[in-house]
Amino acid sequence: MNKHGRFPPGKLILLVLLMVAVTACNGLPGSQSLPTEKPTPPVPAIPKETEIPPILEVTQPIVFPTVTQQQPTATTEPPLPTPTRMVVIVTPTAAAPAVTQPASQTPEEVALAFLNLLKTAPADSIQYLTAGRIAQIPSGDVAAWVALGGVPEGFEIQAASVSPDQGAAVVVAAITVNGMPAIRIFNLLLVESRWLIDSIDFTRG
Repeated sequence: MNKHGRFPPGKLILLVLLMVAVTACNGLPGSQSLPTEKPTPPVPAIPKETEIPPILEVTQPIVFPTVTQQQPTATTEPPLPTPTRMVVIVTPTAAAPAVTQPASQTPEEVALAFLNLLKTAPADSIQYLTAGRIAQIPSGDVAAWVALGGVPEGFEIQAASVSPDQGAAVVVAAITVNGMPAIRIFNLLLVESRWLIDSIDFTRG
């Protein structure tokens, strides 16, 4: 450009030609400029606080229990017991020794038999006493219980009173001991069809 602000004629022509050439080049197919690719934004780094923990490795396989379905089994009823015949053998027990006193003895005869054994065999005279009276003579000394003061020398029945319906009887006996008379009143009870002495009355004699 000159001092007047204008291009010289030669330079102006060169400038116009240059502009025409540039325009022509831009019109060519390969002269177009490729579009510029946008830069890929960087992936933001994951902060340490949000890091995913590593997955634990299972070293042993997980075994689930197998469920076995039990098949219903048919129940069999136990066989009925075979009826058996039971035989019971009853062994008879030994019978008690029979008393030598006959069942037909009267209260007077029982009193005389008792006094006779009291004279000859005092220990055997206990068989003419009731069980309740025997229990009250633990020593078994029947002579001491009669309290005659000696061995009877003689005796006789003076009176007797029998009440079969009530099962009781009273026998009065006169006994001679050491030459002296003694009176004993025997009270008898009917036990299983037998007359037995249960007590003695010493009020007389």
